[in-house]
Amino acid sequence: MLDRVIYVGVPEEKPNWQPSPLIPVRGSAIDQYRTFDIAQSNLNEIGTALVDIEAANALGKILSGGIESYQDIEAAELALQAVLLHDFVPVFHAAPKIFNQDDFLAYAKPRDANLSSAALAIFELVGGVEWIICPEYAVVRDGVISGSKLVGSAINGAPHAGGTNARLDISLDEYLSPAVCESVHVCLDMHAVPAYIANRKFSDPRLGDDFSKTFYQRMRKSWSSATKDQPAIHCTFSLPPLLAIALDRLNNRQDLKAILTDLRSELKPVRGELREFNDLLHKSITQAELERRMARITSSFDAIVPYSRMSKEERRLRSFAIVQRLLSPLIKAAVSLVTSTGASYGDMVKAAASYGMKFSPDETISLVNRTVTARTFAGLLEETESLQALIKHHLSSAELRAVEKSLRERDKQN
Repeated sequence: MLDRVIYVGVPEEKPNWQPSPLIPVRGSAIDQYRTFDIAQSNLNEIGTALVDIEAANALGKILSGGIESYQDIEAAELALQAVLLHDFVPVFHAAPKIFNQDDFLAYAKPRDANLSSAALAIFELVGGVEWIICPEYAVVRDGVISGSKLVGSAINGAPHAGGTNARLDISLDEYLSPAVCESVHVCLDMHAVPAYIANRKFSDPRLGDDFSKTFYQRMRKSWSSATKDQPAIHCTFSLPPLLAIALDRLNNRQDLKAILTDLRSELKPVRGELREFNDLLHKSITQAELERRMARITSSFDAIVPYSRMSKEERRLRSFAIVQRLLSPLIKAAVSLVTSTGASYGDMVKAAASYGMKFSPDETISLVNRTVTARTFAGLLEETESLQALIKHHLSSAELRAVEKSLRERDKQN
């Protein structure tokens, strides 16, 4: 559990009588405008990731319905990465801290910066908390926001009712000026944990990526290559891998939280292994040894999708080849032992061949068995129903039309 995040910065404002600001979420707020660094935290130790409210709400739409675009599907996949591959996942958004003439200090959320009830239900699996990243401190005078400390703020001059009304009368998109986005980026880099961000106004954080992202990116590349040539019978798009795994287990979308609970339980060893891989980067080993271990791990990740596409017969033959490779040294040792009694090596090879054993120099061992992560996901992807069938079964006709429309608009822009 989260037990320490110690920030370094200037003291908090203490206007008049109020000892602390109102935080309008179940969670906490980070005053980025007055924070310099993090002196100490156990965020990495407990498997933390951050996800933005857009990605969280997109995953909520998989549960409750209302998918509006292909961006929703990709955003839901981002949120699934956080939920399945991490143990503590705060949902973040940006909001200013505002002091008004009624001596009231509060974080003022943009009007649409709300976590949906469906998203909140899902994220209870990974902590169920929100973090407000606060890039600025502003003052309300005569019902108007003025005097923000952030150069380039979008809220100067905006109306604000004051009192206990901690809501901005602008949308999150309107609030996310370049200055606000830069402040959020600094905050994400400061925490140095993986961040899964759907909002296109943000770029990817420069710091914090780990083996969970390395694993997913390599698996997704293979997945996209394997699924790209399917004919467009019901739709022109495909499902990303984690969403395919989740939907494959659903009878109906209302079961999503229960399915994710089961998947999280199955993936507990995977999360543990990925944290162990992260620890490699901090061990006192040579760079050459680190590169060898990295190559061994990533080659295992790359084998997930190809292995999951093998037929049962191909797997049986591969398993048989592994057994051959293990037994070959024993048989050859037996050959050397008995040749002194008159039996030739050729005689022994023929005898071994009669039992189906071959001595091939190019025998291979399945790369997927090198890691728990690869072996687990190869199994999860093996039996997923066809993607076209999953899409037809789980998405409504209205959702399908909305997704196809968004793809046409994207193609026009490109």
